[in-house]
This record gives sequence, C-alpha cells and structure tokens, in this order.
Amino acid sequence: VPLGVLMLNENKSDEMIQILQHLHQYIPEEEIEEEVYISSQQRCVKKCTVRQHKLLFGGDQLTVARTRGAQTAMCNATTPHMKLEGFIPTIQDWHTQVVLIEVIWKYFYSVDSGAEHGTLYQLRNLINRNDVVKNPKGNFNSCDDFLQIILTAHILSAACEILEITSLDDQPSAGAIGHGITSSEDLWTCTNDERRAILTKISKAIVEKFITFSFNTTPNNAHRDEVHRYACNLLSIGCFYLAYKDAIREGVVREF
Repeated sequence: VPLGVLMLNENKSDEMIQILQHLHQYIPEEEIEEEVYISSQQRCVKKCTVRQHKLLFGGDQLTVARTRGAQTAMCNATTPHMKLEGFIPTIQDWHTQVVLIEVIWKYFYSVDSGAEHGTLYQLRNLINRNDVVKNPKGNFNSCDDFLQIILTAHILSAACEILEITSLDDQPSAGAIGHGITSSEDLWTCTNDERRAILTKISKAIVEKFITFSFNTTPNNAHRDEVHRYACNLLSIGCFYLAYKDAIREGVVREF
C-alpha cells in the first residue's frame, strides 16, 4: 500500500532537493499565451509562458533552512519549476506555540476552578471539551482549538458591548457605529474605505476598553470585579497568541 513516504533524508542536500522536486509537482501552474512582434522578421509569433503559483512550505527552522539551501542550489536552473520557486519557506515554530499556550495554561487554567464561572476549566467543562488536558503538550491540537474558540467568544462578547447589542441577531445602534451612519442598513452603501474606518474604530474601542498591555492589571474603564479582570487578562494574552498564529499563516514570523 503506497503511503506517500519518501525514503529520503532531508539532512542530505541532494536528497532534500529530490524531496522538494517530488512535492513541487503539486504546485499549480498556468500557461499564458501572448503575441510577440519580432521586428527583424516583421511578424507576430505566439509566445507561451508558464506562470508559477507559490505556496507556503511550512516546517521547523531547520527544515526551512534546508529548503532555502535547496532553492539556492537550484537557482541556476532554466525554469521556475526546476528552480523550485513555487515554495515559500515558512517557519511553523510549533515549539514556540506550545510554550505560549503553556504560559497561558499556567496562569489561567486550573482544575480546581471548575465551579468558578468564566475560567478556562469551567468553560472546558461547559462545552464538554474533555480532550483538553492540564499539560497542553500532551494534546496540543485540542488545547489550541479550545483556546481559539474561547478567545473568539470573548472578542464577540466585547464587540457586542461596544456595539450596544445583547445578541448576534440584534442590530447595532447608530451611535455605536458613528461615521454618520443612522442605521445598520447604511453600511451596505459605504465604500470599502469607509467600512475599513468603521472596523478600525470598533477594534480600537475594544482594545482600549478590554485589552491591557500590563499583565495582571485591569484595563481602562473596566469593571473592578475579578471575573471581568480575569476575562480581560485572558483576552489580552490571547490576542497576542492569535496574532502570532496569524504571523505563522502569513509567513512573517521573522517580522513578528
């Protein structure tokens, strides 16, 4: 039964090139025909060029370094396909994600907090995520998925408060939106720049009211109850975690 396993060693440069050449066959390509005028012959000829799409190629730092080395070794080839230009080496940095989620678990996840509303462990039991464990490294994918769900719910809750709505079926008030909008229907007539400005305003309001840049403190204008303080601190460090994951997806971890 073919399992798709290549009996090659990425520690060896020539075999790493073979691995990339095998994977590169799945990179989408598009043939483009265009007419080119040849002045010396006074005629037009059809020229066919291949447009090479590019996809992110993820791995740890060592794999990324080997991928770049293989691309450098093939840089003198004649076609983009042979040059392996379809790959954009991207550091997945799995270990850093594990460390970040372990830090979050250390301060916000306790098996003794099942009766305390709003804690990660209470929410874990509420939505029946029994695969979420005390040590995130033991089941990282489940813990990561659970954390993203909780953070998304926190962000939606914060947005509802900023927009002065009590459920996702309600319509935001005109005063909460601003920018001369008198009803939510007017958003459909706004330009992309106007919508971007409204989204920026709402996002800024969420950050100013619920996000703190000093750990274990209460954000501006926040209520002084401990549940709200816990939620704001979780949302603050959680947004940093989400931003880091987004940097990984976009291949800009080095710039993060």
